[in-house]
Amino acid sequence: MTTSSLLRAGLFGLAMASLSVPYASAESLQVMKGAATAPLSVPMNRAVVVESDTPFAEVSIANPGIADISTLSLRSIYILGITPGRTTMTLLSADGKLISNVEIHVTPDIAEFKERLQQILPGETIEVPTANDGIVLLGTVSSAVKLDRALDLAKLGCQTC
Repeated sequence: MTTSSLLRAGLFGLAMASLSVPYASAESLQVMKGAATAPLSVPMNRAVVVESDTPFAEVSIANPGIADISTLSLRSIYILGITPGRTTMTLLSADGKLISNVEIHVTPDIAEFKERLQQILPGETIEVPTANDGIVLLGTVSSAVKLDRALDLAKLGCQTC
């Protein structure tokens, strides 16, 4: 499963410019000085690598049940989305000062579900945005039978979303 979109997010006093990573379906974000705060989206069961131009001494996550973090180096953090929800990652400098609080929003990973929906119901115009911790089906289908099929797929397929 691949993703075609690149994530963009900002940190307090830091900007993240997105870079694609060719391994493990991960995304990489480069941390640089100078932008507004914005949440970082991480799909469930997917990873984002955050690379900082400033070394940090400590990194913590408010709710490790939502996202797991591992330091890769003094400038890199691996963030894995575990379950849909929101949490905060905190970065501290060597002198204990706050570098940034980053809001992490773990979303359902619906890429595979969208592909399956398109294979089983080709030609139907169904969009699948995420909402809170689940999905929404939007669009028009050509029959009640196809509507029932789409709803059945959503119930089965998004148990893993």
